[in-house]
Order: sequence, then structure tokens, then C-alpha cells
Amino acid sequence: MNKLGILIKNYLLLAWGEIKYKKKKGGRTIGSLALIVVLGAFLIFVMGSSAAGQIYSYQPFGMAHIALAYSLMLALVVSLLMSIMRGSMGSNTADAELLLSLPVTRQTVIVAKSCSKYLFELWPMVVFFLPALVVYTVIMDSGIGLLLRGILLVLMIPLLSVGLSYILNWLFFKAGSKIKNPQNVTTALTMIFLVLYLVFVFTINSGAATMADISELEEQYYSFAPIAWGTEFMLTGSIVQLLLFACVTVLPFIIGVWLYASIFGRSHRTWHSTKTTIDYRSRTPYQALLKKEISRYFGSSAYFINTGFGMVMLLILTVVIIIGKNSFLAEILPFLGNLVPVIIILFACFCIATCYVSACSISLEGKNLWILKVAPVRTRDIFLAKLTTHLVVTLPVTLICSIVLVLVLGLPAGQAWPVILLPSAYCLLTGVMGLVINLKNPKMDWDGEDKVVKQSTAAILGMLCGMLPAAIVFIPYFVFLQGIVSWTAIYLIALALFICAALIMWLWLRDRGEEIFEAL
Repeated sequence: MNKLGILIKNYLLLAWGEIKYKKKKGGRTIGSLALIVVLGAFLIFVMGSSAAGQIYSYQPFGMAHIALAYSLMLALVVSLLMSIMRGSMGSNTADAELLLSLPVTRQTVIVAKSCSKYLFELWPMVVFFLPALVVYTVIMDSGIGLLLRGILLVLMIPLLSVGLSYILNWLFFKAGSKIKNPQNVTTALTMIFLVLYLVFVFTINSGAATMADISELEEQYYSFAPIAWGTEFMLTGSIVQLLLFACVTVLPFIIGVWLYASIFGRSHRTWHSTKTTIDYRSRTPYQALLKKEISRYFGSSAYFINTGFGMVMLLILTVVIIIGKNSFLAEILPFLGNLVPVIIILFACFCIATCYVSACSISLEGKNLWILKVAPVRTRDIFLAKLTTHLVVTLPVTLICSIVLVLVLGLPAGQAWPVILLPSAYCLLTGVMGLVINLKNPKMDWDGEDKVVKQSTAAILGMLCGMLPAAIVFIPYFVFLQGIVSWTAIYLIALALFICAALIMWLWLRDRGEEIFEAL
């Protein structure tokens, strides 16, 4: 095996080592592989089923290829999002000194890194795009030519992700001495991108619901040129469309690899303050802890994006209702009647539950937990700072959206106060609940924040259990008590339950919770 092959094999083995982490635990490797296979198979089934539904819906209009356009759009979005996320990792040249000391050329190292990244970026395209391509080929009997052209696009799209991530690495490297925290820039870019994507999807879907001619939906998708180029290439085999698509995939890859090679092995310049004075302002222990928690939250793209996107969804719902109140929602809202505030409350509670900020906050201390333990601060102040951070993230957005929706929809007082108070109380409840869950399910031996935010038991339970209180209140009403108990009584019961549950769990934290924390 040549040197390039050995390096690529080494990167793949490192990835495999991540899967079978702590092999001494029996069955861990097989269980991890099984979970990956099951999850991949499920996503492939979902994407294939979704594509089949779209094809059968648009086929009578002669527009079945819209399913291909949608899947291509989703693949490009995933590719762009992954490039932004990887760009947040900096130039990632920590192993450069070791690699460059080996008897291999600099070009071989760069090519090996690029190939390994490409292979890791390829599997999402296989999951999100290839199922729709296969389903379209089978249902429409379009022949092997379309399938092969689609596979060529599947192989080209990961080049975009790798290239853009390298370009972002280079930009952060060059601006390293001028940006205090590049993670904040990446977080902002990611959130802006996700919001723009959701707005784009909403525009298309709302247009599809109201348009008389289904062909206008094709124009909506084709308004994004790479989607039009890729779809037309699959359908017609046009070399011109392929070359245009290559300009947005292959060209960024070439530029990105060239830029990355220019900084590989060079020392990274970090930001240094130019202040010549010392700030002697004193803070209470709670204020210092709160500042630390908020700085960590907004300084970590993985933490912020995974636990803060629920608030983005709530903002988008508010904008959708404001825009659609006098258009596509004009006939639906009167039909819903008294269910309008219930739907708003349940959706708000769902969004709040997905913001499991406090459910990760203790685990994120990791190996630095001992610093908090020996610091002259009370454990209850630590809990309060973590709870306040959760409220800072969720409560302002929740209150603003609730008030705006009440005013826009013109809800009467009997429906307005639940829309404002219940989601606000839910913010408090999920914050305290998250701390309890994290104390009972800590994960302190992580090697990356994403392991805590995405994969830990506390994160999963924080989101799932965060949805339970609303379900416990409203599901029994719809099943057993509808027409027997008034909505006002249900709202009062829900408010009392949320506040009392939060109070009970907070008292537990101040007693038994402090003992568990000290024993961690």
C-alpha cells in the first residue's frame, strides 16, 4: 500500500476508534454499529417514502421531477450546513508537526486529509439524495442513464462541503488575531443560514398551497440556480448544466484545498486584547458564574445551535402567522376557534422543550468541575446561574412571541393570559427539570462538546421529558374531559402544575441535589 493509502486508512481507523470507544465495555462496538445501521436505514426509508409520495402527487401534472429537485435542495443544504460546522473547527492543523515529520510529502498529507474528509461527507448524500434518485428511477422507469447521472451528482456534492469548510478554515486562520471568538461568527452564520433555509422552504410550501398552476412550484425550486442545473442535468444529460453545477461544487473544492495547503503547518495566531488597563469591577459569585455560563453558551456553536433552535422555530411561527393572517390562514383561523390559543401554547411548549440548555450545563463542566467545587461559591448559586442562563435563552423570545401573537390575532383576555403565562412558566419548569435530569445522568468524561449536547442521556431525556408536562395536562383533556371542563379551568390547572412542579424540583435541588453535585 502506498503512503497516500496508508494515511487515508489511518484516518478511517481513527473514525472507527471513535465508534468502538472504550472497547472494554462488552458489546459496545456491535451496539454502536447496529445503532448507526438502524438509524441510516430509517433515514433512507424516510427519504425514499417521502420521495415516492411527492412523485405520485406531482406525476398527474407531469411534474414528478420536482421530487428530484427537492431532494437535491436538501442535499445541498446539508452540505452547506456541514461545511459551516466544520469551518468552526479552525484550521485543524494540530497534527501537522507530526505528519510533516514523516517521510511523506506535504502534497500527500493534504490529499489524504481531503480524501478522508470527502468520504465522511459522502454518506449524508447517500442518505438524503440517493434514495429519492433510486425511487424516481424505479417509479418513472427513467432508465439507467438518469440513475448514473444522479450518482455523479451524489459524488460531486461532498466536494462543495469539503471545499467551503477549507475556505472558512483559511478565513478564520487569517482573521485569528482580529476576532476574539471565531465560534460566535460560526454560530451566527449557521443560524442565519438555517433561518434563510426555513424561510425559503416556507415560501415554496405556502406558494404550493395557494397556486392554481402546479408548474409555478417548479419555478420556485428553480429560482435557486444549482438546483435547476443539477435537476436538468439528471433529466436531459446536458453537459452545459453539468459544467455549471461543477462550478459550484468542484471549483470551491479546488480553491479550498489550495488555501488549506497554504496554512497547513503554520502556527495559528489568536486574538490578544489591546487594553492597557485592568478592570477592577467586583462581582458577586452569582454574577461571575452567570457571566461564565452565558459566555460558554453563546461561544459554543454546538451548544447554541442544538439547544437554541427551538426559539428560532418559535420566531418563524410568529412570522408565519403575521404574514398568513390575512392570506392563506384567513380561512383556517376562524375554523379553529378556541383551539388557536391551545395550538400556540402546545407549539411554544414543544419549542421550549427542544431548548434543553440546563440539561447539558453540568456535564459541560467536564474535567473542570473540580474548579467549581473548590471555588468559594455556594452550590445553589451554581444551580441558579445555570437556570438563569436557560431563562435568558428561552424566556425573552417566548414572551415577545406570545405578546405579538396575542396582539396580531386579537385574542380576548380569557385567551390572551394563557398564551403569555403558560409558555413563560414552562420555561422555568424545563430549566429546573433539566438540572435535575443532568444531576441524575451526568456525563463528565467527554472529549467533545457535541458528545454532551447531542449524544448524552441527559440531553435526550431533557428534550423528551420536557414535552411530558404539557402532554400530561392537555392529552387527558382531549381524550376524557372535552366538553366537561372549561378551557379556563384547564389553563389554571396547567399553570399551577407547571409552577408547583418547578418549585418542588428546585427545593429538591437545594437539598438532595447539592449532595449529589458535591459527590460528582
